[in-house]
Amino acid sequence: MLINIPRSYFTCAMYQGKKFPSSPRHVASFYYIRTLETSAIIREKKQTVSTARMNSRAIFLLLLSFHASAMLPAGRWSPISNVNDPHVVEVGKFAVSEYDMESKSELKFVAVVSGESKVVAGTNYRLIVAVNDGVAGPGASKNYEAIVWEKQWLKSMNLTSFKPVV
Repeated sequence: MLINIPRSYFTCAMYQGKKFPSSPRHVASFYYIRTLETSAIIREKKQTVSTARMNSRAIFLLLLSFHASAMLPAGRWSPISNVNDPHVVEVGKFAVSEYDMESKSELKFVAVVSGESKVVAGTNYRLIVAVNDGVAGPGASKNYEAIVWEKQWLKSMNLTSFKPVV
């Protein structure tokens, strides 16, 4: 059985200084050997490319994790940009109502003046809340610093500290 071999194999074999076999059986085996060499080279190149892709993916994921950790500074207080956010107001109202229950006072929540948050095992909120105590007059309010620890996945909040701002 004769195999149709491209002319480039003849010239390539002669160019490399190899004597080309004359019988059809030898021609077929030479073609098969050249094919195996070529496929081995292609496999080697594919393996190199796949290794490079895996390395670039690993580097990308590493850089992404560094970027994410820089975006969420754990352990540092960061300012709350919108103190009128409904969740921040809810935390402020919780702090005042919790303090009222503990101290048996009659404080009324007015607004959140400013605040900071810190990511720990949950989130700590340090809020300055305006509170009306009813003693100073109907329109007058005092500021208090409230620290609330929230665990959102458990939907629980704990009042850690509540003291007047001097």
